[in-house]
Amino acid sequence: MFSTKELLDLRNSGKYPVANLKMFEDIKHIDLSSRTLENLQYTEEVYIERINKIMSLDEIIREKYLNKIKHIENADNQSLEQEDYFLIDLYQDIMDENPIDYLLDNDMDRNSFIEGHKLILKGTSSDELSTIDYRQNDDTYVSCKDEQGRIIPYYFALDHEDIPEAIERIVEYYNSNSDTNAFEKPIITHGLIAGLQLFNDGNTRYARLLQYLKIHELTNKLYKTNTDKPLIYGTRAYFPFRGNYRKNIADLVTHGDSDSWNSWINFNLNRIQDRMDYEESKLEKVKTLIK
Repeated sequence: MFSTKELLDLRNSGKYPVANLKMFEDIKHIDLSSRTLENLQYTEEVYIERINKIMSLDEIIREKYLNKIKHIENADNQSLEQEDYFLIDLYQDIMDENPIDYLLDNDMDRNSFIEGHKLILKGTSSDELSTIDYRQNDDTYVSCKDEQGRIIPYYFALDHEDIPEAIERIVEYYNSNSDTNAFEKPIITHGLIAGLQLFNDGNTRYARLLQYLKIHELTNKLYKTNTDKPLIYGTRAYFPFRGNYRKNIADLVTHGDSDSWNSWINFNLNRIQDRMDYEESKLEKVKTLIK
């Protein structure tokens, strides 16, 4: 383990990349490859089939189904980060609060963005951090292993003095109104939050959650579903790909070119497809059970 002084010395040494606000310029110049465009189209086609199946359910059954997959996502999102979900679930039942419902009930602005993240941490092993708006230090890094198997910095997080501006720019991008599909903006938002590391903990947990909540919002807008709960979540699909997940995030920070962003978008589209494949048989089972 490094001391704080050692980490700050490493950060200032120039040997390791440091995340910066250039990410917001990078996303303005993403040239989507033909592969990415085809994958977006294919994912949309499969998703529309899924929408139609869910919306064909009886309203009461549909509500129960959507509540169940929301509960599972709460568990999966914490389990991927190796939290004790039993305690988190108990805490949320006792306190009657969870980040999904909070964010569904509140428009996205600076305050709700910060509060939503705090709720991700409440009841977890990082509960003591749930009162802090965002990171106030510069010794945070994303790790990897060197050739000798030692843990070393892959890159250092965004300078803490730039975090307020980054939050404003993420919220502005999240709320911008130029969407032609339900996936591109949510996946890019996921990459920005996960890459910049705005918080002391829970960055990827929060980034994944906002990806699927934005997909929900755009689903209602583009496909006129008008549901009050998301039709899909996807954290479980990331479990077998943790190493690739972290590597893709790091590439967004250390390279930030179109190739990196295309890889990131395709990686997440594939995870969305995985989740829809996984839930297909379960959705069919639900339809069978209620006949």
